[in-house]
Amino acid sequence: MLTNTSKYTEIMTDLIHEQNNFDFLRVLAASLVIISHSFPLSGLIEPNYSNLITLGSIGVYIFFIISGFLITQSWDNTNNTVAFLWKRGLRIFPGLIFASIIATFIIGISVTSLPILDYLKDIQTYRYFFLAMFFPFWNFIPLDYLPGVFENNPMTFVNGPLWTLVYEWGMYLLLLGLGLLGIIKKRLPSLLIISTIFIIYFYEMYILQLFNNQFLNSQVKIFLPLFLLFFISSGLYYFTRTKKFSTTVFILSLIFLVLASFTNYFLIFFIVTLPYIVLYIAHYPIPKLNKLSRFGDISYGLYIFAWPMQQTILVFFKDIQIGVYILCSFLLTIPIAYLSWNFVESKALSHKKDVHDIRSLKEKLRQLVKII
Repeated sequence: MLTNTSKYTEIMTDLIHEQNNFDFLRVLAASLVIISHSFPLSGLIEPNYSNLITLGSIGVYIFFIISGFLITQSWDNTNNTVAFLWKRGLRIFPGLIFASIIATFIIGISVTSLPILDYLKDIQTYRYFFLAMFFPFWNFIPLDYLPGVFENNPMTFVNGPLWTLVYEWGMYLLLLGLGLLGIIKKRLPSLLIISTIFIIYFYEMYILQLFNNQFLNSQVKIFLPLFLLFFISSGLYYFTRTKKFSTTVFILSLIFLVLASFTNYFLIFFIVTLPYIVLYIAHYPIPKLNKLSRFGDISYGLYIFAWPMQQTILVFFKDIQIGVYILCSFLLTIPIAYLSWNFVESKALSHKKDVHDIRSLKEKLRQLVKII
């Protein structure tokens, strides 16, 4: 049974959800990733700014900013390890499992150049299927391929964007650790300020010099911006719990970001200012925009289904124009993202409260062990 406090928190969370623009920003982020990936997938150069930031990276950064804020809110409301991990798992894995089934046994069988029986007998088919569901370490273990699938495309990866989920889970576990240590509420603001300045200052000058290894250097370069964006946003949750986001700070952040674009420190200012800009927009009352949630949250589905759908398009239309390619990518991905949300993801999330039954069962098992 839920306590009155838990019911109040749940009602307030739903009410706040209906009044914000998080769903819109998540769809925007997924759309930026789809548009950006369309270029390298079709053999073109991905648009970027100063060889540092692409539309796709901006989309990923927005996802991590939103996660940092909302996942911290979830921990603050839950404050329980089992419930926290249960909810995170329900949000990530059901859709991921569905995407793996579609990629392996529908798309894979449809486009593989191998005889279907050979495809189904190949160990790599099941290796991909298992890893894509639970351990998408594509940037660590290069196993993101299926036998005979997309082998003539400019890129052969089956679902490249899944690598970010590894870092996403890493942030969840770091946040959980800080929460269990009691740091997340009491010391996080000052810790964030100090660690942010320290990491940024030594980012190019010192940290990468520690590793005389190209692979480790690349992982550090990927991890640090995601870490900063996630935990700056986490800190902003506690800073703004009793205060509204300031329009003045928002405008100043935009000005600093624009001015920094003419310097060599653009990436630093981008990482520091983007969380406030995104979260300000998320909480700013924009008529009708915050009603997008009525149609469901298809952003995760857009993110995990778009790449294999885009790859499939190229199998049949190799010389497709980039504008038509982007349009077709959305037209094919949106319906399956909608189905994923309504028949898989939302169904799984309806079991968030089952964690109380899990804890009850755990306690009963403990009592049974004592009796035995």
